This record gives sequence, C-alpha cells and structure tokens, in this order.
Amino acid sequence: MNVTAIVLSWKRVGNLDKIIRSLQGNSVEPKEIILINNNPEIQLAKPGTTVINCGKNFGCLIRHAIGMMATTSHCLFMDDDLELGPKGIENFLDWSKVFPEAILGYFGAMLGTGDRPYSARKDIWARKVKTVTKVDVVKGRIHFCRTSKLHQSFRFLAESKLIKDFGSKEDDILLSLANRHYGHENYVIPIAADGGCAELAEGGVSLSIPFGPHYASRDRAVHRIRG
Repeated sequence: MNVTAIVLSWKRVGNLDKIIRSLQGNSVEPKEIILINNNPEIQLAKPGTTVINCGKNFGCLIRHAIGMMATTSHCLFMDDDLELGPKGIENFLDWSKVFPEAILGYFGAMLGTGDRPYSARKDIWARKVKTVTKVDVVKGRIHFCRTSKLHQSFRFLAESKLIKDFGSKEDDILLSLANRHYGHENYVIPIAADGGCAELAEGGVSLSIPFGPHYASRDRAVHRIRG
C-alpha cells in the first residue's frame, strides 16, 4: 500500500510549506505529493512536490480528476488550512485495511431530510468520537480512499446525467454519496496518537459560511444526487 498526497490550494500560500513538510515527515511518507494551485494569479514551485498551476479556478472536483491518474493504491486529499500529524498517513492506512471500500476522514456529516438536507446535517468530528463512526458524507477538508474509488464519482455523474449541472465545489458530497450508491460505506475514523491534524490560518477565504451560498449549493447537490 502506498499513497499519493494531493493538496488543493487557492489563496493560503503561507500555509503550504508547513503542510508539505508535515507530509514529507510522516512515518509513512507519500510516494508523491501533488499541489494543485487553483489561483491563476500566481505561479508556484515547491521542491520535492509536483505542482499543477491552473489557468483558472477549477473548483474542488479537479483534485479527484487528478487523483485518478495516481499510480499509488491510495490517495490522501487535504485542504490548504490543515497540517497533518506525523502518524496521520499511517492512521489512515491502518483503518483502510479494516474498511477497504470506504471513504475515510476526520470530518463527516449525517445528512438531514427536507429542503435543506446539508444545512440540517449532524456533524461528526474525529476529535469527538472514540470509535469509527459511519457517516453519509466525509467532508473534503481531509479524506482518504483507494485510488480506484475516485472513478465512481465520474461514473455516477455520467450514469445519472448530472455532469452538466453538478457544482465543482461539492466533490466530497459526490464522492461519498456515489460510494454509498454503489453499495459501500463512509466513516469518520478515530485519531491515533500523533495522527491528527492541526488547524492553520484560514485567511478569510473559507467557503463555509453558515447558511450562505456555499450551504445552499451543497443542499442542491444532495437533492440532485438523491434524485
């Protein structure tokens, strides 16, 4: 089992060196680190890291598209406001052996019903659970899965004919619910010693403003996928 780590970045450049060092210093070092720079206004270069400088902001879905080309058995996806603990990858790999078909993460949600299923969700955080916990959606901030799982998102988009109107910022909802659609489960996993993640500077660019446009688009995404 080996891992490609994919970091999605937009405007938190000041966090990137710390994130990359945390990945390179893990007890299980990634075979490759890919940094996707979604900010067309800057060009980045990071030693020891494959950097993809995008000519436009492709949203979050690009990371799963890039991940499908990884030659490793697993992919770890991280946002640019989290630093991984020194045994983080090891922790994910250990739980992946137990739940090989699952999407795994440290932040998840059980969706609600009605017109606002995402807004009415119940959040599940790894730091508040003592055992592995089943969730509908593993949030995109940090998630881990077999590389082959990424194909399910795009297969589901094609089969459901959602590909023309699905928002590119709801990749985590798509990945998780596609995995459920094809008969598998998703889990928030406990944090092992030295295996967690630390919050870094948010930088005032977070999409997750309660009841704002981001939540509305995620409500719509759940509705579209659920049919």
